Amino acid sequence: MAVAHLATSLANLSKQEQQYIALLKQVADVTEHEARVPEKQWFIPTFEYSEDQAGDILNYVQRWLQTIVEHSISIQEKRDSALEKMRQVDVLDNDSLKQAALELTEAESQFAVIHQVQKRWSKIVRHEKEDGLQQHTTKWLKRWLAAWRKLHTTTSQRLAQFQEALKAPFLHDVVQELHS
Repeated sequence: MAVAHLATSLANLSKQEQQYIALLKQVADVTEHEARVPEKQWFIPTFEYSEDQAGDILNYVQRWLQTIVEHSISIQEKRDSALEKMRQVDVLDNDSLKQAALELTEAESQFAVIHQVQKRWSKIVRHEKEDGLQQHTTKWLKRWLAAWRKLHTTTSQRLAQFQEALKAPFLHDVVQELHS
């Protein structure tokens, strides 16, 4: 009975861990972690939870998001500047008008790309507001990694209990033979 109960518990824990790994794969895809940090890949070939890995995930994602937010602000300023330049251009000067339109189009395109990355990230961390993404992400990461740590600890404990439960009937038989 104990073996069956522990096996069921381990199966459920394994299923939950697979969901956490799937979420980590989404995080790695959006942040382009595996390509950007080939010397410290999370999936070699599979992910194995550890405190070092959890710390690396937290630090990397926070740095990545900080860079994205800074880049977004920079692109938005570039876009606003290009828009202002477009307003000030003499409409009779074709070359200046073309150059200003090109700069505005490029800035709009870059802004759309960075905005899409932020939107995709917001969906992963379930953030709905326009501001506070970094603070929300930090809380989300800490909560997610703490839950994963707890899951990992519980899985290790259940696995040890399972191994002991498997040995128990055999140890009982050995003790019975010794007493006979």
